[in-house]
Amino acid sequence: MPQTFDKLGVRFMYPDNWQLTDEQGVESPYSVGLQTPQGGMWLLQVHAGGEPLDLAAEVLKTMREEYAELEADSIIEQIEKQDIVGFEMRFYYLDFVVMARIVSFKRGEQSLVVLCQAEDRDFDQLDPIFRAVLVSLIRG
Repeated sequence: MPQTFDKLGVRFMYPDNWQLTDEQGVESPYSVGLQTPQGGMWLLQVHAGGEPLDLAAEVLKTMREEYAELEADSIIEQIEKQDIVGFEMRFYYLDFVVMARIVSFKRGEQSLVVLCQAEDRDFDQLDPIFRAVLVSLIRG
């Protein structure tokens, strides 16, 4: 049975075997994180304003500062009639290749930023679930 997160002005469903790891709702940007059993993560930031592409680019910049060999490709797509922008990334952490995706979109006055990542060999399995959680967020 899926779990439902319904706080910070957002609502989404996630698998019941994922752990809610971080919730910060004192001031913008609000955030909530989820941890998968395989070690992957899904993180949502809720900004009071801002442009989605600028916010996604800011996360990408931070990631590049942390991982010098990071490779990134732009994402522009529509999911559930919602315009999504962001970046798909690959980088090395220790001896692992890590896949990550940043997506951002507007909802009313809010801008939402989602970062999901997992080790390369797990990302392909987790990606449909990451997307399902994102779709549930968009649907609210």
